[in-house]
Parts: sequence; C-alpha cells; structure tokens
Amino acid sequence: MRCGPIRPRREGQMTIKKTLAIARWEFIEKVRTKAFIISLIITPLFIILVSVVPTLLMSKGDSSTVDIGLIDYTGEITQRLNEDLLEKYKLPDGKPNYEIVSIPADDSARAIGNRLVLDGKISSYVVVDTSIRSTRTFGYVSQNVSNFNQLERIRSSMKDIIVSSELEQSGVGTGIIKEITKPVNYETVQLSKTGQEEKARWATCSLWSSHYSSSPQDSCSSGASSKRNRTGSSRYSSRLQLLMK
Repeated sequence: MRCGPIRPRREGQMTIKKTLAIARWEFIEKVRTKAFIISLIITPLFIILVSVVPTLLMSKGDSSTVDIGLIDYTGEITQRLNEDLLEKYKLPDGKPNYEIVSIPADDSARAIGNRLVLDGKISSYVVVDTSIRSTRTFGYVSQNVSNFNQLERIRSSMKDIIVSSELEQSGVGTGIIKEITKPVNYETVQLSKTGQEEKARWATCSLWSSHYSSSPQDSCSSGASSKRNRTGSSRYSSRLQLLMK
C-alpha cells in the first residue's frame, strides 16, 4: 500500500484565510470611522500638551519681580531668604526676580496670606514653622502649586539657609561656610555642524546646591557680579502695608 505525502487540511487553510479576511475588514471599518481619525489626531496633541508645554512654561523666565509672602515663625528666615533669592536670581534687566513680603506670624497670618494670593497681590506664600530644622519641611501655598520653577528655587534657598545656620551653631566660621557653599561654575560650549566650538549665549553658569536649574537665568550670567542687598524688617512691613491697600 502506497502512502502519498501528507497534505495540510483544506479546512485549516480556509479558517486562517477567513480569520485574516475578518481582521482586515474590521481594521478597515475602524480606520474609516470618525472616532478613529479624531483619536489619531488628538492623542499625539494630548501627549505633546502634557509633556512639552509644562517644560516650556517652566523654562520661561519671569518678566517682572514676583512677590512671595513669608510667614516666619522662627524669626530667623525672612532676611536670609530674601538675601539669598536676591543674590541668586535676577531678571534680564538686573532687577530682583523675587521679593519677600513678610506676613506677621500670628493667628491671622494664613488668612492674610490667602487673601493676598486670591487678590493677586502675591504669587504664593511660604510658611516656616519652628520645627523646620528637624522636619526639613516648609509650607507652600499658591493657586498654582505646579509652579515647580519657583518652588524649587525656594526649596534650594531654604536648604542652603538651614545648612548654613546649623554650621554656624556648630562653631563653623562664616568665611568657611561661604567657601563650602560656593557654587560650582561651568561654561557651555555650542558645537556647530562643522565641528567648530562656540561659547553659548549663557557662557558662565553656577550650579547652586539644588537638584536642577530651571532656566538659564537661574544662576547663569555673562560675568556681571551681584551685590547682596541687606534689608531691614521695616522694609518688609511697609511692603506688606502697600499690598494690603
């Protein structure tokens, strides 16, 4: 008895062909629907909106001085925070990027801060409790709590202030503290397509003790030095009175 070659069953071939035909028909029908076409356009736009736009907003610098409220229950942070922000962050015209508005640390402090924020007199306010040295936590109140650019700058300055204060209490001299917390500089070099090296617009920058720098004007400069402006408590009080009007 002769046995011929084993042939695949026709039923199996037909089943595969039918499955592919059905899948092809389903795909074509789905592609032709308005919902598919709309989702094909909206989905990439949504991804761009979620990922790119916040980055662009964060990198965009302020055009005028921003007032930030401060409720300082320690009585030690206000002047030092104002000085630190004045030294680190400048607008392109040389004016300070931020100015601290001291809010009296009493029972009505938060109510006053909330009112100033809602009225648009200040962009936000910071609450520094007496336990900040142990908790390493401060409060940040704003209508836009996703302003990571401003929030990170304040966090960086607060960390530097606390570390410096603790070093001073440990007997470390002011000169040594300044030397320890001195920023590390870097120079940016732009490489052209032809391989030529050119200094970028922001040639010299400083890496302050923060996890990242939000924009070139955070700490980058073209060689101009900034002097520390010392501000008394009377200035903060007059500034608050002006905003409360």
